[in-house]
Amino acid sequence: MRSETALVFVTLADGLDQSAVQQWLTQLADFIGALEAPPRRGTQLASAVIAMGPRFFTRFADHAANNPHGLASPIRLPSASIDADIFLHVSYTSESRLADLLRLLWETRPTVVAIDVEHGYARADGREAFGQLDGLRNLDRVQRRRATTVDPGTLPEEPAWFTGGSYAAYLKIEQNMDPWAGLDATTREQIIGRHASDGSRLDHEPGHNPHSEGAFTDPSTPPHASHVRKSGPRGSLHDQNLIFRRGVPYVEEIDNTLHFGLQFVSYQASLRDFDVVLNHWMLNPDFPERGSGLDSLVANNLITFLLSGVFVVVPHDDRFPAAGYFDPAPEPPHSRKGRIHIRKSAVDQNGVPTNAEVGDIEFQLFESDGVTAIGDPARTNPAGRAVFPAVRVGNTVIIRESPSDRFEPVADQTITVDKANVLVSVVNRLRPTAPAYGG
Repeated sequence: MRSETALVFVTLADGLDQSAVQQWLTQLADFIGALEAPPRRGTQLASAVIAMGPRFFTRFADHAANNPHGLASPIRLPSASIDADIFLHVSYTSESRLADLLRLLWETRPTVVAIDVEHGYARADGREAFGQLDGLRNLDRVQRRRATTVDPGTLPEEPAWFTGGSYAAYLKIEQNMDPWAGLDATTREQIIGRHASDGSRLDHEPGHNPHSEGAFTDPSTPPHASHVRKSGPRGSLHDQNLIFRRGVPYVEEIDNTLHFGLQFVSYQASLRDFDVVLNHWMLNPDFPERGSGLDSLVANNLITFLLSGVFVVVPHDDRFPAAGYFDPAPEPPHSRKGRIHIRKSAVDQNGVPTNAEVGDIEFQLFESDGVTAIGDPARTNPAGRAVFPAVRVGNTVIIRESPSDRFEPVADQTITVDKANVLVSVVNRLRPTAPAYGG
């Protein structure tokens, strides 16, 4: 049976001390246990993902060293941000289970001061409110784990307790039904970039499997501003940027008027990956080429962003949710070899961060003489990450970026590998006449 969705946002009272919060989190674990407990006979009726919002982590200055790194530099969100401590992504086939959970949470007042609930429904035909097939290229089980799980080997900037966790991003997107209804079928397909009948891409024959789609080869089909080109560009570079989508449609009545839309939730190991999809691609008028415009759904006022938020999905802990956050940070592991992790970003001529493409940029390691290359080059992914493995701890090396037509050159960086994971920041200035994307 397909499950319905409730997105529960819980705000705790200001001024609570650590002991009070930990006690409440212990209660929360019991509530979720009751929610997920199967009946004596039958299958599980409900499940929940537990996450914390940025507000939660501002409460405990003594544990700031354990704050998730992804919250340190907030990404730009397109609407009002939800300021809640706790986010529960609840899937259920029994509404009484959801009601019991909400009642138990409400009974913890005055520790809890507010509970907001958003609902979504299961799609019997896989189509969203505009009638388009949705989620056609979502990740399989193997991809999902790799794309959503925080791994210190690839994201060493994250605190140790967060290993195995994830980030969640939320957007409430209203779909403006009246202007959509006024469009003919061909225009709708041009806006989405897919055939309405089966979801195949416009540059493929009907019936083509979306999971076998490659890079776009037709310069105009689908259009550059179509939703499929803006939110899901293909190719060896862009396919490296993965997020797991769990969006569901919704319908609600406000002032005797029905409103339809999508409760978009995605899970990813780094919020930077979500930022690439939203800000570098969809809302960037210069992607995939200069002058492409915003995503056609946005440009034609067919969708409106109503709410947004980012949250930290905490790894399981038998004590209570996020218990590891309150533990002392462990000593870094001793290692004979270390990895060098590149974190590349771009700014414009005024030093303002820009959404320029920072993927597919080549770096090479050299011995301290600056001449002898070490191993193979490394290339950044769309989020600007690259890694050099297996450098002996204690070695001094030089990192050199290959010349780029888009960026002004940066000086070599000389570093000494002194631990298992070394982070190196590279900030490039975009050339005044260079396109942010493409040659």
